[in-house]
Amino acid sequence: MDAGDRETRQAPPSHAHAQLLTTTFLLGATSFGGGLLAYVRQVFVVKKEWVDEEAFIEALEVAEVMPGPNIINLVVLLSDDLLGATGVIIALLGMVTPAIVANCLLAAFAIHFTHVPVVAALLAGFGASAVGLTAGNALAMGRIHLRSLLPTTIAVLTTASILLGHLNLLAAVLLFGVPYVIYLRYRPSGGE
Repeated sequence: MDAGDRETRQAPPSHAHAQLLTTTFLLGATSFGGGLLAYVRQVFVVKKEWVDEEAFIEALEVAEVMPGPNIINLVVLLSDDLLGATGVIIALLGMVTPAIVANCLLAAFAIHFTHVPVVAALLAGFGASAVGLTAGNALAMGRIHLRSLLPTTIAVLTTASILLGHLNLLAAVLLFGVPYVIYLRYRPSGGE
């Protein structure tokens, strides 16, 4: 994102560091699994208006090919754009601290209670909800990014190769993503 983009969106307030810490801590503490991507988008794009949809999608595309958890990568990229290196540190602390505490508590709980039917049913329900949130978020982002035949074809082929062909994620990115990036770089003007 360039300096011109920064001027077109709402600037973080003077207490931005505290607001970013509070926001990322709440994100990390109140969302789990696949639903987190939709929640991060809702907060950064819709509620806070810190980034626009295009910037969010660009950051997500980079985050997904970086090593490490995609959501942490995404929040780090967005926070770096907002507040630089201090934003990165704040976002990492905010996102990771509640997850570490929650994982330790849940692991201790799961060891003793996963055999209880109501607990197993709750976990299954949470999993189904996360799948729905992820699907809804994918559809929302698809409306923005998949506006023409070539990117839609790339998305369908990538999805099919992973789900049906059991291709691993790195191989799918190399097979479909890299040629598409090369195409975008060298396409004739007025192309896709």
